[in-house]
Amino acid sequence: MSPCPDHFNDVSPKRQPKTKGDVMDMLIWAGALVSLIGVAGLIYCVFQATRARRDTRDDAALKARLQALVAMNMAALAISAIGLMMVVIGILLG
Repeated sequence: MSPCPDHFNDVSPKRQPKTKGDVMDMLIWAGALVSLIGVAGLIYCVFQATRARRDTRDDAALKARLQALVAMNMAALAISAIGLMMVVIGILLG
């Protein structure tokens, strides 16, 4: 008979260290979430541009509103690209 009962040798799942695969899975899901936030920002920009074209009659005012949207559009695109990079890194390293 062994000095320790068998139930003392069991490691509970809560105490097991996170494996590389678990961390990469979290990176993939986080990247997917970040990408979706970026895509939502891009969709928002499309709706704002459509509304600006419909509501604004003056060309100068329309140009000013669309120029303000360009910065937001680029930021949303960058956020989406960063999320996709996170997904690719998670897949490659996982």
